[in-house]
This record gives sequence, C-alpha cells and structure tokens, in this order.
Amino acid sequence: MRLRALFAAGVLGLVLAGVCRADQDQKKPVSPPSPLRLIPVEADLVLQVRDPVRVANLARKLKALPQVLEFPIVKEQLEGTTARRARQLLAYFEKTLGAKWPELLDKLAGGGVALGTKPGASNAPVLLVIQGKDAKLMQRFVDLAANLLTAELARQESKDKVEKKTENGISGFKVGQGLYVARVDAALVVSNRKDAFTRAIELHLGKQKKSMATHAPLHEASKLLPKAPLAEAWLNMKTIQQSEAAKAIYSPRDNFQLTVLFGGYLDILGRTPYLCAGLTHDREGYGLTIAAPRGRDGMGPDRALHVPAKGEMGSKPLLEPKGVLYSNSFYFDFARIWADRDKLFPKVQAEGLANFDKTARKQLLGTRLSSLLESVGARHRIVVANQAKPGYKKRSRVTIPAFSLVAELRKADRFARVMDAALRAGALAFTTQIKMELHEEKHNGVEIVGYRFNDKEEVKEDVNDIRFAFSPCWARVGDQFIFCSTLELCRDLIDLLKAEQKQPGTSYKYKTRDRFYGAGFADLLAGIEDQLITQAILDQAIAPAEAKKQVKQLIDVVRNLGAVTSFADFDDKTWRYRFRFGLTCQRCTLACASG
Repeated sequence: MRLRALFAAGVLGLVLAGVCRADQDQKKPVSPPSPLRLIPVEADLVLQVRDPVRVANLARKLKALPQVLEFPIVKEQLEGTTARRARQLLAYFEKTLGAKWPELLDKLAGGGVALGTKPGASNAPVLLVIQGKDAKLMQRFVDLAANLLTAELARQESKDKVEKKTENGISGFKVGQGLYVARVDAALVVSNRKDAFTRAIELHLGKQKKSMATHAPLHEASKLLPKAPLAEAWLNMKTIQQSEAAKAIYSPRDNFQLTVLFGGYLDILGRTPYLCAGLTHDREGYGLTIAAPRGRDGMGPDRALHVPAKGEMGSKPLLEPKGVLYSNSFYFDFARIWADRDKLFPKVQAEGLANFDKTARKQLLGTRLSSLLESVGARHRIVVANQAKPGYKKRSRVTIPAFSLVAELRKADRFARVMDAALRAGALAFTTQIKMELHEEKHNGVEIVGYRFNDKEEVKEDVNDIRFAFSPCWARVGDQFIFCSTLELCRDLIDLLKAEQKQPGTSYKYKTRDRFYGAGFADLLAGIEDQLITQAILDQAIAPAEAKKQVKQLIDVVRNLGAVTSFADFDDKTWRYRFRFGLTCQRCTLACASG
C-alpha cells in the first residue's frame, strides 16, 4: 500500500538519511531506556541498532559510496519521483520540527531501534520500536506524520482513513487495516497487527512483565559477539527445529549429500537454542559475526568428519596465486566417510556404500574406494583465479576463471598412483568424443600430466568454444595433490606449494577459511571490458563514451571493496562464523575507527 510506504519513508528516512549527509558536531549521547523493553518475549527474531547516528555516519564515509551514487541506475532512482518526494518530505519535517535531520535523528532515534517478529507465520506480527530522547518532539513528529498521511489519503481518494485510537490510555492512530502507531513517552511504536501493538503498550504500562529487554538468552547471546556492534540479530532456533521441514535435515538425517557437505553446521543448528549475529566496525574495516552457544561438545558423528579435534590443526594457509579471485582452505576428513559410514548414514545408504566399494574396483584399476578414501588427508584447499595467459591461440567466447582443488594426502604414493592411472583412463575415454592431446611436462621439479584440446578441430556442439578455457591436469607436490582446470594455474600452484615446503605458513584451528578478492574480480571485469561496454550500449542506448565511463566506474567500485575474509571456528562450547570486510572510508586507507 502506497500510504504505508510513505509513512515508512518518513520514519526510516530520519533514521537512515545519514548515508548521504552528516553533521560532524553530534552531541554526547544520553542513555534512554532500551527499545527492547517494548518487544514481547515471544518474538523469535529480534533486530537491533543501538546507535543509528553512528551507523549513518559510517555508511556515508564509505569510499565506494560516491561512485555507487554515480551509477546510472542509482542516479535514475535518486532523480525519480519517489526519491524527490522523499527529499521534499524530509525537508518539510526539518522545517516544521525546527531542526536539520542529524539533530532530529539523534532526538527521535538516538536511543536505538529494535524490531521483533515471528518469521514463517502467515501475516506474521512485526513490531518496530524507535527510541527517542525527546518525548515532546516525538509527539510533534507523530502528529505531523498523521496529518501528512490524512492529506495523502485524501489526495489518493483512498477508502482507508487515519483514525485516532487510544490503547490503554496511550493515544495513537490506526491507518486502514494494517498499520498501528503510537507514542510511548519518547518512543515510537509501529506494528502491522493490533495484538502485537497492544502487547507493546501493556509492557510499557507494566501489565505485561516479560520483554526482550530482560530475556536471558538475548543477554547470553551478547557475550558471544564482539563489543559495541553496529547492529545485532537474535533468532530463536527452537521454533525452527520443531518444524517438519527442519527435522529432515538435522541429526539424525537420511540425506547423504547434506551429511557430506554440511553435516558439521547442521549438527550445530539442530542443537543450538538460538543463533545471534553482530555487525561491527574497527580500524581494519567491518566485521560480521554469527555465533551459537554450542560447539564440539555434544556433536554427533559429523564431528570427526567435519571438525578438527581440540588442539589439532584445522585449515592450512590460503593459496594466493596471481589473479586470485577466491581462495578457500577447509577441514574435511574423507577417510571418515568410510570408517564411520554406519554412524553417519542410514543403514540402506551405508550398505550401498559398501557395495559400491566392491563394484568400483574396476574403475579404480583394482583399488577399493575405501582404500582411496583412507589415502586422503583432512586439510584441503580450493583456488579460483583469473587466467591471464591462456595456452591456446583460440579463446573461449565465455570468460571462465581457472580453478583447482589441492588435496592433502595421508598415503601419498598410493593415492597418486591410483589417481594418475584412473585419470589417464578417464581422459582416454573422453578423447573418443572430443579430441584431446596428452601433455606432460616438468615444472619446478614436479611432473604435470594434462590434456589440451585441439584448437584446429571444430566442435559444433561447443558454439562458444568453451573448451579453450580448460586444459585439465594434475600433479603431486609432496603430500599435496593438485587437480586443476588449466596447466597455467597448476604451474603457479606448484611454485606456491614448493615455497610453502621451505617456509610453512601459519596453520589455523579454524574448520574453514575463505577469502574473496575485490582486486581479482576487478581484473576479471577488466578482461571483459569490451563486452560490458557493448552490453551497456545495447541495454541503455547510450553513447560508447558514456558506456565506457560506466564500466570503469563499476570496475573501480569492485576494486575498492577490498577483500572479504571468513572463517568458521568450532570451540568446545561455542561456534562462530566470522566475516571481515575491508571496506575503506573516503579520507584514509583504513576504515575510520570512531565513525
């Protein structure tokens, strides 16, 4: 409904408008009551921003923001009717209330913003509480908002009306059938349902005692998160765990793929009473932490497969070749798939795995699958990188980065012998469909076995010549086995692994570490700049010079995003998944510490 959107724009515009403008002379914040005191304890999802002014100031300082605001699609929206009316509305509030938005933001929302809901339900109740510092100003804001809504309804000739309502002696108003608004001292209460709205008023009056402000699990969750988060979230997992859909994926489960891919995380999600998350900011950038009060203790059979034991090394250092887009290092003990099959999988699947172990000997040249799994270690790495110099004269018409899996081995000689023979046999069978040429070379003392496609042969099915983005190969460096999509990336990884043997990098206790590289993605886009320019010309009917400018702006924004690093940490009692965003501000190479 357009009316509700207009009201939301008026309220949230005051809360979030600092993305574009900011006042550097903020007054020292006071300590108003927490908005959580008006959120009923039955809420299953709670979102909270303790200091909206700080969030707004930090957001506007992002180095990429001016570039994003210059994007044609963004400029079009900012210059559109809706954005123009929103700016007019903000200016009207500033003039009528007698202050610029930074001061209004502090006085009307300086105590924080909290939202509570019960996700998943039809017409789920949503309760928004915006805690201000000035009750009189808040009342003026509410009255002004009601008057504006009344005028807008009349202009639209809507059947909905603004009706003044009193709930337990608290005056407010109702709009149509789904918007309830009231001022509670210096707080603004907004809800889509009367029952949730009434509960908030009763909490204020003391007729209800239990709120999220005194909810023990919510306070426990704050101890799992870094201090002074910009925003927080809390999710009650008990309700989710009791749903029929969830019972099928939490332990015990009968899905082989889920167990192998995500068993460790699903075990945590099936046992934890809640999840919490916090967005933080410091000199190194931004961070997002997701946590649960459950860890290795109490885990089922997924533990040995996915999680390193206490005191055991989890992941190896990330591999970062030139042009890297993504690098991942993770713990996964392949041997446990066989050794713990009766614990990990239902009886039928465990028996099927045992039967496959017998029948797969032919494909594995007499070696059992169980023997091969037992030969693989528990720490592995994945790399995706730009392919700057492909090994073909012809180029793929679709840009596909090179990628690789580097697996740790327990019994390196056995695994390398069996895998080399199996891969050669598989490649030989494939050459009956598309001609490939065996390529063997030695690089930095390491034997590489690979295959190249014949670039003189026409393959009608491959209309985009995608095969020329690949030269599949493999190599062994000590106890590391490389499966790679291109010979060029394989050579780079061999050099990195050789250097690692001489000077081993730091090992980590984390189950997994990931990193996305803004510079790598920017280089990828730069490699297809002509295609992007052509697409922009066709999509927007603009001049080539303007299209080129837009594409360069996009590449610069991506480059300025920096690196995004994440890592999962399983302690005895807790689990955390943390992200680091290297976003920078406009005035320095590091993110502003104070905001």
